[in-house]
Amino acid sequence: MVDKIKLARLLRAFAQIVESSTEDELKALERLSISEILSAGGASKRPSTVKLRRSPRPSESGDFTKLIESIRYLPSREAGVSLIERENLDKRSLERIARHLDLPVLREDSSRRLVQKIVEAIIGSRLNSEAIRGDSNGR
Repeated sequence: MVDKIKLARLLRAFAQIVESSTEDELKALERLSISEILSAGGASKRPSTVKLRRSPRPSESGDFTKLIESIRYLPSREAGVSLIERENLDKRSLERIARHLDLPVLREDSSRRLVQKIVEAIIGSRLNSEAIRGDSNGR
């Protein structure tokens, strides 16, 4: 009998690997058939032609912590958008930042929308809180 919980965990782990894979890795995976994977030694071994690896998350690699901290203390949403745009980040990097911040990331989200979500999460929430409290100078 199939253990539904174990299968669901396996599929979630596979989905995470696919989400963090590069285009080349996905193309290589797409070329494989199930029989090729199984003939290469089962699920525990991967064919040597495919090298799927999980990209480091921002929290693990520390790639974006400096950027996030820089954004955190900016005085306006516009300044946050400007700073992120100067970094010239691709959509994948923006998705990684958003996931690091525990923001929902949709496949349909454009780079512009991801920037808005990130800025709102980091700056917007602080500015809204300050406005509610009546803080005019922030800190």
